[in-house]
Amino acid sequence: SPRTAGQSARADENARGIGDVTTLARIALFDPATTSRSWNVEVGVGMKVPTGRADATDVFPDKNGENNLERYVDISVQPGDGGWGEIADLQVYAVRGRFTGFASGTYMLNPKNTGTASRGNLVNTTAPTNINSVTDQFVTRAGISASLPAGLSATMAWRAEGAPRYDLIGRSDGFRRPGVEMYWEPGLTLA
Repeated sequence: SPRTAGQSARADENARGIGDVTTLARIALFDPATTSRSWNVEVGVGMKVPTGRADATDVFPDKNGENNLERYVDISVQPGDGGWGEIADLQVYAVRGRFTGFASGTYMLNPKNTGTASRGNLVNTTAPTNINSVTDQFVTRAGISASLPAGLSATMAWRAEGAPRYDLIGRSDGFRRPGVEMYWEPGLTLA
């Protein structure tokens, strides 16, 4: 903000503190110590603890660049979302000669419907105009790695992460930014 006068007139919004904490435990479905095993599957479960503040505020102007007052910061700046989350995780890999294929997927259910007031609402407002949604989140990754001479390995992976428009469990009211970000991830590793 403000929306007019260009980037030079834009105001900063800041929030500080620890974010939400996640914990996850995984187990291999097959004994990885078996020398004949060239593939495996790991499953995991975990949780997200709402340790981060979901109601962080800062002093910044309204959308017109006026009324520099204390307001709730944007959902992307909030250290937390205010809800407990349940995490499901799956990882697989297979080795064929000098190539290793891999894939993983993690989905976090956030059953809580809404959190705190959305960006721009004044702190002293008793009836906010909009409330943030507590969204599900996901990340998936797949790729291949190749062993090279001199202890090197090259990797190419594709990753997608984001927030869905509707949660799998519970209501999906409030403000959210659904979407998917996708990346190509080339890599070179020296072991």
